[in-house]
Amino acid sequence: MFAAKERRAYAALSYDISSMNYFECELYEQTGIEPERHPWLRPVRTACTWRRDGKPYSFYRIESEEVHEVGVGPVHAGVIEPGHFRFQCHGEEILHLEIQLGYQHRGIEELLPKQKRSQQLVLVESIAGDSVIAHTTAFCSALEALAGVVPSLREQAVRGVAAELERVAMHLATLIGVPVVAVFGSTEPRLTGPLGNASGIGAVLRVKFAEQWGPAREVHAGSGYWSQDSPVQVMGLVGNPSEVWVRWPGGATSTYVPPKEGGEVNAEIPQKKR
Repeated sequence: MFAAKERRAYAALSYDISSMNYFECELYEQTGIEPERHPWLRPVRTACTWRRDGKPYSFYRIESEEVHEVGVGPVHAGVIEPGHFRFQCHGEEILHLEIQLGYQHRGIEELLPKQKRSQQLVLVESIAGDSVIAHTTAFCSALEALAGVVPSLREQAVRGVAAELERVAMHLATLIGVPVVAVFGSTEPRLTGPLGNASGIGAVLRVKFAEQWGPAREVHAGSGYWSQDSPVQVMGLVGNPSEVWVRWPGGATSTYVPPKEGGEVNAEIPQKKR
C-alpha cells in the first residue's frame, strides 16, 4: 500500500531474478507502480499509449549504416496469434529482437471477479490455448493457498502428469510448424537473368508434379532478405517434381527438369538467336 502522496515504486525483483522481467513490465503497465532499477522497462500490450515520465516508448534500435531493421507483423500469414517483431540485423546475424504482444488481450483479470466460481475456471482455461492445464493449475493452486487447503499427493501427481503432457504436446505442435520444405523437401531453382537483371527480378516460377501445377511465385525486389529476394528460390514439394516453368521478364518462357528427389536446378534465361 502507498500513501496518498508517496511515490508508487519498489525495488525491482528482476534486477536479481531475470525471470521476473516481463511480469514487472506488465505490473507497471497496469498499475503505474514502477520497479526501480529495472533492467529494461517496456510495454507489454500498449506500445502506442505507453508512457514513462510523460514520454512515449521507442523501440530499441542499433544506429549503423551496416545494420538494418526488419519489422514483422502483427498480421502473419499463418495461424499464430498476432505479434509484432522487430529484428536488428547485420548480414545473416540477428543482433537484437524485440517482441510486442497483446493484440488479442481480452481483459481476463477484470472478467474473473464478475463471474461465478464455475465460470471462472472456464475463463482461466481460455487464457491461452497452449497452456490450458498450466493456467488452470496455477488458478486452483492460488485459491487453495488462500483457503489453506493442501491437495493430496495423488492430486498433485495428476496435475503434474497433465502439465507435462501438455508441455510435450505443445513442443510437438511447434516442431510440426517447421517449414514444409524441411518435411517434404524442396526444389531450388537458381535463376540467371538477362544482362542488367542477373537475379531475374520479375520472373514467375511454377513447379509441376505429374499433371498438377503448384502455385506461381514472382521474384520481387525489396521484399525479402536484405531488401531483395534471393536468386535461389526454395519451392516446397508435395511430390516428385517433373518440371520447373519460368516466365522471364519480357515474356519469354522456359522449362527445366529438376532432380526427382529435389535440390538445386540451374535456370538460365534462353539466349536469343541471332
